[in-house]
Amino acid sequence: MNDAEKIYHYTSAETLIKYILKDMRIKFSNYNSLNDPRESKTWPFAFYSKGAGKINFNNFPSNLFETFSNQIVNNTFVFCCSRDTPDANKNNLNYNYKLGFGHPRMWAQYGNNYKGVCIAFNKEKLHKAILRNIPNEKIYYGPIEYCDLANKNNGLAFEITYVEDVLDLGMDRFVNKLLTKYSKEYYFTKDIDWQNEWEYRWVCYSEKEKEILIPITDCIEEIIIGQDCTFENITKIQNLTSVEKIPLNILYHQGRTINLFPFPSKDLYALDGISFSTNILANGGVYAQAHDNKGNPIPVHIGIDGAVRILNKS
Repeated sequence: MNDAEKIYHYTSAETLIKYILKDMRIKFSNYNSLNDPRESKTWPFAFYSKGAGKINFNNFPSNLFETFSNQIVNNTFVFCCSRDTPDANKNNLNYNYKLGFGHPRMWAQYGNNYKGVCIAFNKEKLHKAILRNIPNEKIYYGPIEYCDLANKNNGLAFEITYVEDVLDLGMDRFVNKLLTKYSKEYYFTKDIDWQNEWEYRWVCYSEKEKEILIPITDCIEEIIIGQDCTFENITKIQNLTSVEKIPLNILYHQGRTINLFPFPSKDLYALDGISFSTNILANGGVYAQAHDNKGNPIPVHIGIDGAVRILNKS
């Protein structure tokens, strides 16, 4: 892992205030609470039989499908994050959209439609904190692979050979054996419809743990506040982060660009969609719209000498 690499977790302002910053801990979610039904509901297992033996057409345990799925789903815990897209390029105007804090789908779905927050973690520090606090369990981690699941060949991941082995070995031991071999198919493969989440996750399967809480002191690099977060929540976040000295930024969508402003700040401006490598026609320069650190539009003039002048509003 890159020591400076960041990973991003979106959540509501209320969750950040009441739990994460209050206790300086994150909580792994149970798999049965995930919003992808392919992960949280019954999994598509098929069980083969050895034929002549104790399992036959008359006594096959029909609840085995649900029982087997529940064994995995109810004992799997996950912490989900987003990441930068691989094609992020600082020279492009859409650069911030490509970073982990700039994904519109994530803000809409997990960041309470820009009323919430995005926590930027130091990926290496967070990874070490997770391993340190779950020392006796197997941790799986990595980026999600997005594909057309309807046409994907998962090999034997969901074909159990044999049902007799499941019953003889015991459910938990058999599941652990499967996870060692098929963790990618079970935990790190999602339908292509989810691809704009750019997810990276940590997964723990455990029959012992009922709740997984990870201390995150020194793991947070910064917190990005959504542009529609209430003033009341921003004030609470500021008070809590001042204790840990965590930097705060507010994100604003401005035209076709995203800008971050440090909070609190004064008299900061960001230009919208104007590249200074663009040729500016002689004689008059160009008039454009910038935004201040509160998201208010500010008309400006860029002269042929590159000087930016703020215009008085009429």
